[in-house]
Amino acid sequence: MLNATITGSITSELKTDEQGRLYCSIYSDQARRSVRAIVRNETHAKLIGELPKGGRLSASGKLHSAGAIGPSGQTLAYLTIDVQTLKIH
Repeated sequence: MLNATITGSITSELKTDEQGRLYCSIYSDQARRSVRAIVRNETHAKLIGELPKGGRLSASGKLHSAGAIGPSGQTLAYLTIDVQTLKIH
């Protein structure tokens, strides 16, 4: 597994995914990419829950990816970071 860090703005509130894990989406203007951040730590979840939509943070952890074909026939890559460290800006 690779480690990854994303710094950006929260674009969604904490939600539960299809496997029952808490996550939020973080968009990086610099990378022009959105990443799903899986939050397992209760303290991290509480901090993220207190941030407004658009709040800035950095999330680091294990990177997971999955691919799919979009409606237009283009290949899409879905990236997920299993958050281990979090920094609020």
